[in-house]
Amino acid sequence: MKSAVATVIATVAMLAFPGISLGASLNVVPNGPEGVTVTVAAAGTTEPPCAALAIKATACTYTYQRGEMVTLSASINQFVGWSDVRCPPTPTCTLSLDDETTTVTASSAVQRVWVRISGAGTVAPVGGTPCVADANDPTTADCGLFALGSRVTLTGMPANPVAPVWQRALANPARPLCDDPPGVDATTASTCPIDVNGLRWGNVAFDGQPLSSAVPSSVSVSFHILKVGNGDGSVRSGSLDCGGRCTTERTFGNRETLVAAPRAGSRFVRWRGACGTTPTCALAVGPVTAISAEFDANRGSRATPRRRALVARIVRASVRGRGRGRTVRVTVQVSAAASVRVALLKGRRTLASRRRTVPGGRALVALRVPARATAGSYRVKMTVRDRAGRTATTAQRVRLGR
Repeated sequence: MKSAVATVIATVAMLAFPGISLGASLNVVPNGPEGVTVTVAAAGTTEPPCAALAIKATACTYTYQRGEMVTLSASINQFVGWSDVRCPPTPTCTLSLDDETTTVTASSAVQRVWVRISGAGTVAPVGGTPCVADANDPTTADCGLFALGSRVTLTGMPANPVAPVWQRALANPARPLCDDPPGVDATTASTCPIDVNGLRWGNVAFDGQPLSSAVPSSVSVSFHILKVGNGDGSVRSGSLDCGGRCTTERTFGNRETLVAAPRAGSRFVRWRGACGTTPTCALAVGPVTAISAEFDANRGSRATPRRRALVARIVRASVRGRGRGRTVRVTVQVSAAASVRVALLKGRRTLASRRRTVPGGRALVALRVPARATAGSYRVKMTVRDRAGRTATTAQRVRLGR
């Protein structure tokens, strides 16, 4: 077997058998109140919108070929951003599906908090108005909309002099209902703090009644660590060890604490996609599904960093359009920032070429096919040169139609 992603950003998240065409699953999460939608388009086909539901976390799954380029469009009035560091800060994101499973979340600036209530009592956010019971289901109450990333503390107000009991967490699958401080036993606490990272639920019982068993389930996300830069290092957490396994399945909203450690001759620069420049990064999985750690080689260091070869490959080359409107779309990937030249060749003759700078990772290069080019077999050639002077060349066949 060979690593299918070690050639890009050192994401050794999956392995692939050579010669076998693998599929890729795209999970899309519209993270916001009802009305938030995300639309996916690929290969000229647009999927039905994935829409957020009022009281239950939503995820839609689409299946494509590995390496497919997909475009996601978020319909959110208060769009905050995508969960994947490779997406721009705009409501449209185009990605190549290089992993077996990719989760992309589109987050709204506001999220709704609900609570299940057993027995006689009401619930209110501290400093806010009481949660509004559903007219058709008095055990369900809407506590309102809150800013993404904020913290709301729910307090129970019993009708009878019996202290409320909050369910602090769910066990299957494990996820917090109350975001209690680590290491603190809050079993008898009368309040429930909630970090608003998506649609959240509280669950409280009054009068010694049993807690509700009807808290809606959450969604599962694929969480990736990407490593970029010309240095070397590791990223670890309780469930990840990058340098080994760099992807994990987590429940939306669960917290992950990542620690970046540079190897000899390198330094940690920063996180991209969340956190900042400190080596320890604590985040909620879901609003973030792919984050990169940047390592750079030290200048003048006596320690010699491990020198890695410049790796470059053509992920996919496809032809769009007909006649004078034909375009060759080439998805390339390089293991470091480099100057990339992509050319369309017939024999030794160059019909079209384009040069661009790629900051390490993936890029899409489009070549307009000359009208004089006849139908048949052609070659796409990529030549790469990085800042250290290392070079790499690769090529792939492509067939032009009329």
